[in-house]
Amino acid sequence: MNTIELNNKDAELFMLFRQHQDTFSEMVKAKVFEIRNGSATLDFSHTGELMDIRTNIVAFKRRKTAP
Repeated sequence: MNTIELNNKDAELFMLFRQHQDTFSEMVKAKVFEIRNGSATLDFSHTGELMDIRTNIVAFKRRKTAP
């Protein structure tokens, strides 16, 4: 077991994380935090349970060239 000390703000954030740990874990598994040039949509049930994660990645977009 490890012991850590947190200031009040960090302790509040940690408790909030623990409250939403399962949702965060699913987001990590779905690689939501690794998305670049895209988006993620999270769908929740009426009880607040994460039900679905959809990602949209832009694989290619041609940039306009100067005349």
